[in-house]
Amino acid sequence: MQTLPKKTPTEKKIVTFDFSSEAAVGSTLSVPVLTVTLASGAGSETDLTRGTPSIQGQQVLVLISDGIDGAQYKLLCQVQASNSEVHEMAAKLPVSVNAV
Repeated sequence: MQTLPKKTPTEKKIVTFDFSSEAAVGSTLSVPVLTVTLASGAGSETDLTRGTPSIQGQQVLVLISDGIDGAQYKLLCQVQASNSEVHEMAAKLPVSVNAV
């Protein structure tokens, strides 16, 4: 699982999940779902705001904002492919007022 660069609680960032090395050539991705859990620190998963995931080619993009200083969130992205495959990718996102 990769660790994304830290963000501050006030930043809004696009997080990209790149499935190009997993998805079959020529397959189309659809139905992206992003699940957020609190990996460590104070607060809860609802403290991290996320937009609706969108698909661009073999990538899923989602706008992430807010979060609690000192918390680390686990982002799990799941997407379906036109050849019936289901792909998952996870990342950790640390939030810190000192990220700048």
